Amino acid sequence: EPNTEVENIPPAVCSLLSLKTARVRRARQEAAKKEKEKTGLALEHAKTAHEKALTDREKALNNREKAYEDVILAKQALETAKETLGEVNTSLETASRVLEEAQTADGHSSANLTSATKDVEDATEKSKYLKETLQAFIESSDVSGTNPRK
Repeated sequence: EPNTEVENIPPAVCSLLSLKTARVRRARQEAAKKEKEKTGLALEHAKTAHEKALTDREKALNNREKAYEDVILAKQALETAKETLGEVNTSLETASRVLEEAQTADGHSSANLTSATKDVEDATEKSKYLKETLQAFIESSDVSGTNPRK
């Protein structure tokens, strides 16, 4: 059975309904287009943000790698410093031993110098005594008068 209600609609009303339907369809299309543009824009923003995040991540990885390299260099520098400190300590110990030996030698030298000075003084006294004794002997044994000093 045909729908009598639709058939009884006057043509002007049908035309008006057709216009309204066309407007609604266009409004929906415009809304869909705007939504699509918003979605596209949001997608572009998301894409840009994703690319920036990837770039930032890459930079962070590079910075981390550089930090690891810096740590390795710092450890190497520390090892070198420890070795140098060990060498300095060894040199210091050697210098200390040499100083002690020099002080001991200096003490021995001072003692030897004191002893040598005393020996020289003793020898000088003995030399004076022997000279005087010899002189006295020469003078007393010169009975012939051949001593030119008299």
